[in-house]
Amino acid sequence: NYPARVSGTSLENPDFVTLAMAYGFHAERVESTEDFAASFGRALSSATGAVLDIAISPEALTPRQTLSQMRDAALASQKAKA
Repeated sequence: NYPARVSGTSLENPDFVTLAMAYGFHAERVESTEDFAASFGRALSSATGAVLDIAISPEALTPRQTLSQMRDAALASQKAKA
């Protein structure tokens, strides 16, 4: 009912790469789609466990719609009803 009002908390994730490396795992942060294949290959060939920390925009909700797009659609729907 209130798409412009944000509720909840803003949580911070730990540095998963540093944490995994502290336990002796292979770990990498993947920043782009282009970097994924090489990082995945290194993870598969690791003699230990592996962690890939894949960066995803907090705006990404689905492959087709961002948080901002969803919020804008909800606001437009509310205006149309008024």
